[in-house]
Amino acid sequence: MTSVLSKSDLIGATTTLRAALERADVAAQSEIPVSLWGEVGVGKETFARLIASTPVVKLDCARLSARRWNALLAENELSALVADALGTLYLTNVETIPKPIQRRLARAIRDERVKARFLLGSSKPYLESRENELWDSEFDAILQSYPIKAPALRERTNDFAELAQAFFREAQSEIGAYPRSLTNKELSALNDLDYPENLDDLRRRVAYVAENDAVPQQVVTPVVFSVAAPQPTPNRAEKPVDRDAPFQSLDAAIIAHIEEALQLSGGIVDGEKGAAELLDVNPHTLRSKMRKFKIDVKKFRD
Repeated sequence: MTSVLSKSDLIGATTTLRAALERADVAAQSEIPVSLWGEVGVGKETFARLIASTPVVKLDCARLSARRWNALLAENELSALVADALGTLYLTNVETIPKPIQRRLARAIRDERVKARFLLGSSKPYLESRENELWDSEFDAILQSYPIKAPALRERTNDFAELAQAFFREAQSEIGAYPRSLTNKELSALNDLDYPENLDDLRRRVAYVAENDAVPQQVVTPVVFSVAAPQPTPNRAEKPVDRDAPFQSLDAAIIAHIEEALQLSGGIVDGEKGAAELLDVNPHTLRSKMRKFKIDVKKFRD
């Protein structure tokens, strides 16, 4: 099942979605730089492709070093990337661009030294990113030229059934299943799970139904409170604390713990003895964490 977003992600009549689509329609009639805001998996790339009137070349800024940026700008490689297609440059994760590079990029866009349409995407909330001083002032002016916020799935609750049915048809087509619609019982069961974090999450759940004719099970582990005092461990030596040693960040500890579970499970997330069971979390929650920390499950598989 592919995770590439499509026009079906923009199905629905929720006011927030309609407002974003109207702005995208206006943006499509001009060449002004557009900034696309929204959480991971809400469909920013789909918006980008709807806005662009030319082929889209996508660059993930999080994977570009300052040295690579210098080469792209100094040698005008950005123009070369889209020269053959006369296309649009869609830059994702723009919050990772160093400020000096932001300034140079802003001037290249403003002075039209790069012959391309620019669409700039970020999963960071704009006001929060501005408060954290992530932006060079000149680049910030570019970001404010024409901003569009793609609404999160939780802001589109009225679109749940229509989206689920569209994703179900896509999944059936991919696996060659006999076409049918999700039943009211299946829709109700999907809706009773923890609400999906984003469109990719909903798509995976619906694909599971298409492939298995069953809604994925959500196992809730009951919390057991014990009033018994803990028994001391005999002959247990306390580990000395080196207060001068660098302390591991919380994110680094979480990443290490997830990777250890994936190593033990052989890269299996779901099911008995899967990483989710080892970590005692819902598989969907674990996948969300893996996406957040860019953990590639493939490298743990035999």
